[in-house]
Amino acid sequence: MNAIKLNTHYNKSILPLVVEWISAISTLYLIASLILNFECQRIALFVWGAATVADIAVNRRYQNMKWKGEKWVFGVMAVFYLCIWIWHIFEDCSSAQFFHSTDTRLPFLIFGILGLFTTLNPKIDITHIAATMLAMSVATLAYIIYDNYAFISTGIGSINEFRENISILRHNSLRTTHIGSNVYMNCTMAMCFIAAQLSSKKWGKALLYIGILVIYATITLSEGRAGLITANLLVIAFIGFVIYRYCRKAIIPIVIVCVGLAGVGISKHNRLQLDMIKSEPRILIWEQAWELIKERPVLGYGVCDGRERFVTESLNNEELVKNFWDNWMEKHPDYKVHRFHCHNVFVESALEFGIVGLLLTIALFALPVVLTKGRKRSYIALIMLIFFIQSIFEAFTYHFQPMLFCLMVFIFVLSETEKLERNQRC
Repeated sequence: MNAIKLNTHYNKSILPLVVEWISAISTLYLIASLILNFECQRIALFVWGAATVADIAVNRRYQNMKWKGEKWVFGVMAVFYLCIWIWHIFEDCSSAQFFHSTDTRLPFLIFGILGLFTTLNPKIDITHIAATMLAMSVATLAYIIYDNYAFISTGIGSINEFRENISILRHNSLRTTHIGSNVYMNCTMAMCFIAAQLSSKKWGKALLYIGILVIYATITLSEGRAGLITANLLVIAFIGFVIYRYCRKAIIPIVIVCVGLAGVGISKHNRLQLDMIKSEPRILIWEQAWELIKERPVLGYGVCDGRERFVTESLNNEELVKNFWDNWMEKHPDYKVHRFHCHNVFVESALEFGIVGLLLTIALFALPVVLTKGRKRSYIALIMLIFFIQSIFEAFTYHFQPMLFCLMVFIFVLSETEKLERNQRC
């Protein structure tokens, strides 16, 4: 009888620990999947969601949950997703776009609900997350080089030739788009820098900083314009952070020099030349969207009616057809027209949900920074910078990486400042 009691006690004590570790490992699995294609990401999301729910239930994390101002972030996430369904009640059409939007934006609901009812798993460590992201970024780069035999046979040749070789990313079915990869790598740079600030081991700091340099070089030599601009701003922020910490008087002149050097480097990018900017079709796309927004500024059209109206008007816009559609359809004859989007998160939200959607979107970016305190605010501000810049050029339903956005917010909002500085104290 005593043996049975001891065994029961053992099972009760070991189960919470096992579930806790499974939840932590599933988080790293999700992090690793976010540089792969959407199908891989979706599987990882559901695995993570199931493991997190089990962790909440078995370890009763809801008992320690305190309603803080930061919890509003997750409420906004959930409401933003539910807008798709609420607006759909009043829409005239029911298209494939509805299911596409509910699918790609599902992370806002999952992370929103789980974020409201849990605390952060104590086994989740910023250093482990940074190491996972760094390993996946380096592995992706190695795969690109391996998969692109032209790079090996022809050599670098010129910067533009090398850039074209790196851009093979956009054509590979295993991984996400080249834009999604740049977002992931920029987040990796930010996470490596944060982990380096929290690490007390010199060799650990050195490896993380080397990783930052490798990723920065990769992004610099890629085709991604938003990724390049973001990477340079991050490096300037890193330098500014370190100088502010150790030599505040020198911060202004050094940052000015860094900004100047970054500006020169960006100006040399072949896709950031003046003639390329003038012919940028996104400007025409935003103008077309703005004309539609003015017709329904308060509540918008919904994801289906909005996308259908937007596509129809775009195809009837002679200038847009000439400068975008003709060339695009020639290169992508199998392109699904209903997925054509505004290439701007804020414009897209205003088109779909009017001023209501626009305010919710602004809140998604602002609240994580405004409601957090201490050093944690600086850390998450770096992350939000990445997604804010990307949001100017891409939409939630394509390239933006809602899953990565939600996970980063989830980790940093639920983390205590003391937890983030634990390694440093140790």
